[in-house]
Amino acid sequence: MDDRTKSSKQVAAEGAFSELLQRFRSERDLAKDHIFGRNSRVAELLCYIDLMRGHNLLPANAKVSCKGAIYQDYESSSGNQAAHYLPGQIIIQVGSKGGHDPSYFVNDTCTRNAIGALFSREQNLPNDYNKADSYVEQYTRPGMKQILAEICRGVICDHVPSRKRVSPIVRVALHKWIATSLTAYLAAINRKTDIADLKENPVPPGTEPALVKVPNSDEIVLEPHLYKPERADVYERAVRKNRKGAVTATVWDYSQQIRSLGYYVEFTEGFELPMKIVKDVESTFKP
Repeated sequence: MDDRTKSSKQVAAEGAFSELLQRFRSERDLAKDHIFGRNSRVAELLCYIDLMRGHNLLPANAKVSCKGAIYQDYESSSGNQAAHYLPGQIIIQVGSKGGHDPSYFVNDTCTRNAIGALFSREQNLPNDYNKADSYVEQYTRPGMKQILAEICRGVICDHVPSRKRVSPIVRVALHKWIATSLTAYLAAINRKTDIADLKENPVPPGTEPALVKVPNSDEIVLEPHLYKPERADVYERAVRKNRKGAVTATVWDYSQQIRSLGYYVEFTEGFELPMKIVKDVESTFKP
């Protein structure tokens, strides 16, 4: 993280200030804020890319990839981590030249800052939220980075020409984002549940399963699990160690990450393109 820079001083200051207002929120509310912020920023990014294509700032054959974050507004403290809303930095390559972040292709300062802010914005979250994010960004198939790159590429390739209005392809791309990200979250839940053996050996209280079926429904919910020192033996299961022998994850860590991912699923389902975002981008975009 030491090599990350600020998108702009103004953008970074605004991001750091906004985070001060979110320090004292419940676990569930933090997850809701994070996933709504993520999906809203994906929608906004797609709108910008669509209008950039409409102004011929990007060719239909532009190459799109997604890498680790380049920009960050601030560094977290108090044992938390500053988690980016977007899963990675979109890089667009035109021709044989090197790739650039999307803001590179516009000249207007306000538009550049707005696009840059999408990638630099972070939320101050407990470490396990960031670990859950990192898992779906890198290890699920498809991963969130891959999904984001694919939908951005789709908007560029399938764009319906318009210089002033966001085209219908953005709504199609966002629907794909929602559907595939849900698949990634659920895959991560299943994998982490298997690794920690939580179905057969749930975290204490031992009489309650980690996954609970809602009566008269197909819905599965995740029960919160409280750490109980007297059951320390249970937490020895699924302890992960790195090559130096240091503990990197316990059953408790996995349980909290699974719960976070469960909230992500809950607040992602049914997300639709906000018309306010569309109108705001259309009214402020300048090439």
